Amino acid sequence: MLFNLHRLVLLLGFIWLALTPLRAFDLDTSLGPQALQGFEALQQHNDREAFKDFKRAHENGNVLGTTLLGIAYMEGRGTKVDYYLAKTYFDSALRILKTWREGSGIGNMASSLTPLQSSTALLVANYGLATMAARLRHA
Repeated sequence: MLFNLHRLVLLLGFIWLALTPLRAFDLDTSLGPQALQGFEALQQHNDREAFKDFKRAHENGNVLGTTLLGIAYMEGRGTKVDYYLAKTYFDSALRILKTWREGSGIGNMASSLTPLQSSTALLVANYGLATMAARLRHA
């Protein structure tokens, strides 16, 4: 299997650790409470709760929640595998991030982004799309 959720959590953990000395603000609040609750649920192997947390994060305008919801659909974590929905969430996050970079904003979701959220969401969305492409190529 090309993608492993543990690798994603490890990668996000590494990003978090690498940026900790560079940030003067609380990373927990910058990533969003629902996304962090989802990570905690994944660590406890509670996929359904993680899915619910990622969905709430997405609904509350957290672009990282949007990308993690895509991962949940791609992996079937707390829901059934659905590549179409996964791609939809990844593409949505990438559109929001592009708009944020251009400075035009899409409602609350783009205007409330921090550099840490945007970097992490960009990484996760592209990783998810690449993983799906590799899986479909080998299917």
